Amino acid sequence: MPEKRNGTKQRSRRKAAAPKRTKRGRTNWARVDATTDAEIGEQIRRNPDDVEFTDEMVAASRWVMPEKKVPISFRVDPDVLEFFKSDGDGYQSRMNAVLRGYMRGHGGKVGKRRVG
Repeated sequence: MPEKRNGTKQRSRRKAAAPKRTKRGRTNWARVDATTDAEIGEQIRRNPDDVEFTDEMVAASRWVMPEKKVPISFRVDPDVLEFFKSDGDGYQSRMNAVLRGYMRGHGGKVGKRRVG
């Protein structure tokens, strides 16, 4: 360590490296750009998950706020962390989803959601 003028040791600070992106997205942007509005409309019409919301459905709906997350710190093996980070942003949410699945599979009660 380099010494300061008063004889004490000075620690150097390194800048954290930017996270390395190991995977590229799988989106075929040339295909997306070439898709016409008519083709998009047809894809929407064929989608079994596309639902037209009725006035009754909207009237019966309610706003539900998720619980606030609790910040924690825990240690995981480097390969486990790299696995979750390899898909990019949102790795903490993916880890939370795995832990929630484990909790449900072992009889854990799911937290209440705040209704606003």
